[in-house]
Amino acid sequence: MNNYMIVAVGWVIGQAIYATKKSWDLQRANADLSFRDALTLYFSKETAAFAFGFLIFCAALFMLPDFINMDITREDLRNTEVVKWKKYFIYFLRGISVVFGYLCQNLGYYLFGKSEKILEKRSQVDGIDLPKR
Repeated sequence: MNNYMIVAVGWVIGQAIYATKKSWDLQRANADLSFRDALTLYFSKETAAFAFGFLIFCAALFMLPDFINMDITREDLRNTEVVKWKKYFIYFLRGISVVFGYLCQNLGYYLFGKSEKILEKRSQVDGIDLPKR
């Protein structure tokens, strides 16, 4: 399977696990709510969060080739250690892509929330009024 497909499938699985967990939390908080209704409610209320997660996913796919090149070349086949390392990394990529799919929304909130706080502090120092949220 292509490295991009590995990350894409893992992300979808991670997002499905995340949505199921959040829907289960909604269902446990409200005894009258069925799981299907909780899932529908969660998807309807968290559309922006899924769009944000998708953009984080697209950014990760855009940056992936800069950090790893998992193509096995003829030169690699001459050195069994390199081939073995690349195979193990592909296995690791499968697992980490599911974790990334599960955590990408929270990771994005954390990263962009930090930068937002830095901008707010800097604007206060410089006397710039930012629009209120």
